[in-house]
Amino acid sequence: MKLFYTDDTFKVHNKTYPGIPFLIDEEMALVDAPNSFLRYTAIIKGRTQSPKTWKTYGNHLYEFFCYLEENGFQWDNINQSYFASWREAILNSMFVPIFRNIG
Repeated sequence: MKLFYTDDTFKVHNKTYPGIPFLIDEEMALVDAPNSFLRYTAIIKGRTQSPKTWKTYGNHLYEFFCYLEENGFQWDNINQSYFASWREAILNSMFVPIFRNIG
């Protein structure tokens, strides 16, 4: 799993949207679910116009999808127990949140 951000060449209806996060998997394919949410949040919803907010959302989704990937879980086949497991792993330092190490 990798996290990238759009640059000033990313346009929708002739408007640039730099700084929108997007995820790709280990095969370099876009990960539809989080990317759809991030795109919706930044472009369609319109209320969330701060790139700092987009980055926060992207970091959290990246962290969670890395956890799913590392444990062999499919995002579309999870329930509340997976979120509890992720939380417990963070609390017990079994899983170090990635974006917190970036600074």
